[in-house]
Amino acid sequence: MSAIAIVGMGCRFAGAPDLQSYWKLTVEGRDSFGPVPMDRWDHTAIFDTNRRAADKTSAPHGAFIQDIRTFPALALGLPPRRVEVMDPQQRFTLEVCLQAIQDSGRKPEDMPHRTGVYVGITASEYRNLMGTRIVAQMMADGQLGDAPEDLDAIAAGVNRVVPSRPYSAPGALANMVAAAVAQELDLHGPAFTVDAACASALIACTSAVKQLRDGSIDAALVGGAYLQITPENYVAFSRIGAMSEAGRCRPFDKSADGFVQGDGAGALFLKRLEDAQRDGDRIYAVIDGAAFNNDGRGDGPMAPVEAGQIEVVKDAWQDAGRKGSEVGYVETHGTGTTVGDIAEFNALRKAIGEGVSGAAIGSAKANVGHTMSAAGMAGMIRAALAVHHKVLPPMAGFEEAKPELGIEGSGFVIPTEPTAWESDNRVAGVSSFGFGGTNAHVVLSQAPQTEAVAEQAEVLCMSAPDEASLRELAGELGKVVGITKEANRHLAWAFYFVDTLGAPGSADSAAAAVPGVRAPERVAVRGGVRAVRGPRAQVVGHQRLGRRRRRHHVLHAVLGALGAL
Repeated sequence: MSAIAIVGMGCRFAGAPDLQSYWKLTVEGRDSFGPVPMDRWDHTAIFDTNRRAADKTSAPHGAFIQDIRTFPALALGLPPRRVEVMDPQQRFTLEVCLQAIQDSGRKPEDMPHRTGVYVGITASEYRNLMGTRIVAQMMADGQLGDAPEDLDAIAAGVNRVVPSRPYSAPGALANMVAAAVAQELDLHGPAFTVDAACASALIACTSAVKQLRDGSIDAALVGGAYLQITPENYVAFSRIGAMSEAGRCRPFDKSADGFVQGDGAGALFLKRLEDAQRDGDRIYAVIDGAAFNNDGRGDGPMAPVEAGQIEVVKDAWQDAGRKGSEVGYVETHGTGTTVGDIAEFNALRKAIGEGVSGAAIGSAKANVGHTMSAAGMAGMIRAALAVHHKVLPPMAGFEEAKPELGIEGSGFVIPTEPTAWESDNRVAGVSSFGFGGTNAHVVLSQAPQTEAVAEQAEVLCMSAPDEASLRELAGELGKVVGITKEANRHLAWAFYFVDTLGAPGSADSAAAAVPGVRAPERVAVRGGVRAVRGPRAQVVGHQRLGRRRRRHHVLHAVLGALGAL
């Protein structure tokens, strides 16, 4: 079967606003668990240590993205009134898909005409929230119980909810999460949303792989998103004992007591391997095999079935044309529940455990929590980066394995420190198992070797709508490329600022955001263009461009060895 290349990735998780910070969080073995922010809901109102308390949760913590309101609507040409009633999951998916495209070195207009969009979405808490005005009317009419006497109090209780508008339906419906990506980026392949509970994103990925193989599309954007807008799932999953009362997720650990819910969104840009090689793409990893199934009849709608998991893992490895003994890393579903962990590990051993030696297992849920319909993306990105960087990531917070697992002597290990993956045949598996019994497994391997690219000067261009944002962006660039004061002795920088209002841009503040770059020194002014001399570079100041009354600073950082400049 045709292999599929991962050529771009994008993500936002709690404590990790982008791909680089997600990998850093992973290899450092940190987690992002903490109290529920007040801008989501007042957790004290629904928290109770009594598991039997009605409409309460015993889970104290979650993994939350700090800012889910900010969105570059104008840059994408979206009117504010539409964005105001757009599910944040829809906005996040559009953002991470754009990140994945840009990560590949492309712009949306460079995407193939037949690009499909496949997104996992399993809950729309925002839609439920937006419908509370209708529910309030039903309450006032006595349709849900005794009609209250104080109708004004009912109306006041929902007066901050935006009334229904023409954009409300497309903003809240789950199918529009994928459709909005296709429409806004002008993509013409199939675009649909998948709901297979916690397996949603990996089912979406498997669907895309199959359509790339059969030639019905030429590229795919695959994603998943989940944001905690209301405490509905906290209450529901606490009732079945699945959520951690300790406020941490520790898969396969003796101390594990369930999962912690997390915010997240992730996306992959996929192409057929031969197309990616032809186009000279940077390839993170290759998808060799993928499979999905359902457990069929079991002990209940949410109980894992070992036989179903064995079958889907075997099918994926058969699809990949690989032996299980080749596996070096498995990104497990790993929820931290007793029943789930034992069933998954037993199934893994029986499916591909024969001949395995020293294969690491891990789970992104130990870092960013259970991101539900985005969980498959958290796992795929983590595994692809492990293959790409040749590093086996640690399991965050892991101390001692559940004795029932029998990990010792199994051929599998749980690393507690990042470990060099010294192998010329790096192969990984990724699992997602949804309640309701739908399972998915994907097999990844390293990209084919290519000729090394000679060192050369690179141009890194950044733009921001204002000086503060520009400074922040410059600082983030420094973190991404690992810039230090020592490294800056070998780098050259040039800053260019364009200000359409005619006010001078501040090169000082942007330079100060990059370690080791001192503020430029002003040297001359000629006809509205201010020339500035900086460290081994020149800085050119502002000039008026066109009639647009919007201030826009542009920073071009020229980065390379001095001898090459």
